[in-house]
Order: sequence, then C-alpha cells, then structure tokens
Amino acid sequence: MRILLVQPKVSAEPAYPLALAAIVPLLAAEGHEVAGLDLVFDSEDDLMERVRSGGVEWVGATVLHHNTDDVMPWMRALRTLKGVRTFIAGALPTIDPLGALARTGADFAIVGPPELTVPRMVGAPDPGTVPGVVNERNPSIEWPKHIPLDALPLPDRTVFPVDQYSYAMRSTALPYAQVYTSRGCYRSCSYCPVPALRPDRFDPRTPTQVVDEWEDLVVNHGVNSIHVEDDSFLADKHRVHAICTELIRRNLRVNWELVNGIRVDQVDRLILNRMAEAGCKRIVYSVEHLNPPAYPGIGHTITATQSAVEWARNAGMRVGGYFIVGMPGIGLPQTLISVRLSLTLGLDDANWVPFYETPGSGYAGAGTTIDTAAISRSAAIRIAKAAHLAFFSQPASFGRLASEMVATPATLPAMVGKAVELLRAGGPVPMRDTP
Repeated sequence: MRILLVQPKVSAEPAYPLALAAIVPLLAAEGHEVAGLDLVFDSEDDLMERVRSGGVEWVGATVLHHNTDDVMPWMRALRTLKGVRTFIAGALPTIDPLGALARTGADFAIVGPPELTVPRMVGAPDPGTVPGVVNERNPSIEWPKHIPLDALPLPDRTVFPVDQYSYAMRSTALPYAQVYTSRGCYRSCSYCPVPALRPDRFDPRTPTQVVDEWEDLVVNHGVNSIHVEDDSFLADKHRVHAICTELIRRNLRVNWELVNGIRVDQVDRLILNRMAEAGCKRIVYSVEHLNPPAYPGIGHTITATQSAVEWARNAGMRVGGYFIVGMPGIGLPQTLISVRLSLTLGLDDANWVPFYETPGSGYAGAGTTIDTAAISRSAAIRIAKAAHLAFFSQPASFGRLASEMVATPATLPAMVGKAVELLRAGGPVPMRDTP
C-alpha cells in the first residue's frame, strides 16, 4: 500500500517527527511504500494535491492536544476522497482516542506506541479490530501488547530528511538531530502525562543500539550535535555510564545535549564528569519549582539545585533549567520566591512555563477543584513573561543570545518565531511527539 505520513505544525521551530520516523522501518518491512510530508515546509494544498494525484491509500499523522484544531480541516477533507483512510497517533490519541477522533475527523486512532500497531492496522481486513486501534464502530480501548523498545528497529531518517530540521534550536553545534534512547519514567509526578502515556514505565534501548544510531547520524547525515529527548535519560545511571564508555571506545566525536527530563536529584559529580568526557555539552534540568534551603516541598531546594548546576558547569557543560509557574498548592508568595531564586542560578538557558492541566496528568480535567490557593493561569502567564524578560535583561543572558544569533544566522527565522511564540504564550509550547 501507499502510505503518506504527515507531520502537522507543532511550534515555531521545525520539530523532527520522531514518532512517524519510528513507524517507517516496520511499514517498509511489510512491503508498503511510505512517503512523508511536513506542514512546516509544505502547505495543506500541497497535501491534498499529493493525495489526489499519488494513489495514496492511507494518510497518518501525529497530533498533540494543542494542534488538533489545525489538523481537523484537512483531515476531514481527506475523508471525502474515495479509497483514502486516515489515522492519528501520538499523545492525544493515546490519552483520549475517542476525543481525538472527534476533534480531528480521522478514521482511526492509535493508542500507545505506534510502531507495530500501524503496520498491523493497514494490513488488516478490518483495521478497527486490531489491538491498539480505536474507531467509531469499535470504540473499546485495548492497549497493544508491550514490546520492549530494544526489540524495535531504530527510526528511519530518510523519509523525513535530517537536514531539514537541523538549524532551529539553540544548539552547541550545528547541524543537530533529535533522538530518544528510552521512553517512560519510574516516577509518577502529578503534573506529568508520562505515566498515562507510558504505563510500562522506563523502557530503554541498549547502550550499543544508542551509540549505533548516533554513529549513523554522524557518519551518514553529517550531524554534529545530538539532542536527547528522553522522558528520563538518567533513570538508570549504569546504562548512562555504559553509553558514555561506548562513545569513548568508538572515539565518536559528537556533542550531545540533554534538553529535558533531567532531575536535579538524578545527578552527581561522577556521572556528570563521565558524561562530559563522552561529549555531553549541555544539560537542562527540570527543576519545576524552587524552595528555600531545608524546605523541600514540591520541586527542589535552591541548595540542591545550586550544587547540580555547579557540578555540571565545572564539568564544562552549558546549563539550563525549566520551571513551572502556578502549580496547584503553590500560592503567589512561594511562586515569586521560586522565580527570584531561579534568577540567581546564573543559568545559560531558562524557561518558565505557566501551569496547565496536561491531558493524561493527575490534574487533567480538575478545573476549579484544583487548590484555590494556587494562582490563576492568567497570573501565571504574566509572571512567566516577566521572568523571561528579567532573565534576558541580564547582560550575560542577552549577550549569549546575541552572539549565538550572529554565529548561526540559519537559525534566525526559527528563533524569531520562537520568541514571538514565547511572548504570546508566556512559555514554551508543550511538545511530546516521541513514540
């Protein structure tokens, strides 16, 4: 069959479609003809023309809760074409498949990891009966049998060429590529959707598989920096140490960056020094909320966070942090203390994200039942905007940003778009498109 995989626009920065790329090898192994299209680079008219003229039988896309309204018009238009079936995969269909179908107009929704489910669906006489597939006639939700990540092939990097996505983020080296070496997490933080998305918990690739993929990206795609997008890369320090050892053994010279999912309490001097020795140049801690010393509460204390920042900086890494503004149970005084403390850390990169009830998290749908001591979303947005302005008004932060813009002019369009996006939303647009 001829299958077209579509990446909807996720944010101002081109986002590599890792979930779609992961489906390609198994579809190709079944003899299907697979093509890709990204609506960052192509228009919806291009998409419709491609389907009408190319004999496409299936069109699939990954969707997130904040871009379904953009997907609905063209997905519903595709349903009017004879002989074309559509499916959606990703975070929203996994958490709310029937709602995702209603909001996008797709024929089928994929629940859970899509790698094996999609090939089984497109080859089935009745796709809706395949475990992990939901549609209007078969609305029951049945998760597919868990297959360990290390039993699945690595994502394909040819249907969606790497070079299209290599000049957007503020990276330590360009071109860069996004990867995931594991999925899932051992923790169950109430504000996080990962436990609902990954009920099988932490699921890693082997160190050899990880380094094989990185070596392919360096040798065959000219990549100079790897962005690790794991939910919890440091969940198993022994595996991380083994990855570092294999990188050193192969003398694979590539920068790698941990851009999310790293907790302050997961690191120590030894592991950070070993990671730096193996090429880790940047780490971004998910701090969430800062507390004064000896007052743990939600998030981390300033003392523990300062130590983690110092260890990483002494290892030669660029250090960043993510913070949530307006979490339930945290009122205005504690929120302002957290912001003030975060600005004293001397971070190279920092983002403040207004709290929102993430679908799949413990707070999803809580609405007004959330602790009324917490600040409102509108106040959280204002505080997050103020925190960003305060951060970039610091001479070191502004100077670093300006020098990076001059040094990497290819990133300017995406960086400008990202800046506008940040100012409008008050913080980064939530993204979760790993399979």
